[in-house]
Amino acid sequence: GQATLAGLSLEDAQQNEFVIVAALADLHAVDAEAVAVAFSSYTRRRLSGGVVVAYTIAYDDVAPALALDAAMFDQALTDAAAASGVADVFDAVETVAFGGSEAPVAAAAESEDSAVVSDAAFRPLGRGVFLVAAAAACLL
Repeated sequence: GQATLAGLSLEDAQQNEFVIVAALADLHAVDAEAVAVAFSSYTRRRLSGGVVVAYTIAYDDVAPALALDAAMFDQALTDAAAASGVADVFDAVETVAFGGSEAPVAAAAESEDSAVVSDAAFRPLGRGVFLVAAAAACLL
């Protein structure tokens, strides 16, 4: 899936990855270990920039049909940031796009052990390919 966050720097996103992971885990009703994220930055014309969060959720079974939206992710981020003592970092953050229920997810086969998906899955593509894909997705 993908979420676009305005008002958050790439550095703050990377330093507070645990907050974003906790928010996604809460929304998808999975453990934090089942969430993998990768970040890229973006800028909007005449406005401050933000961060694109590409994420993968690893389910033990079939992924449930979820009706998630940007407002729900904003609330989950607010709650996770407050619980982690970093609410001030996320005060001005707004989710401008969220690919909740339409987001691709990973589901482990019932006969296989569930594996944690890592952001290493994004690394073989290289930052250039990932940034181009993230930028193209923002234009859609």
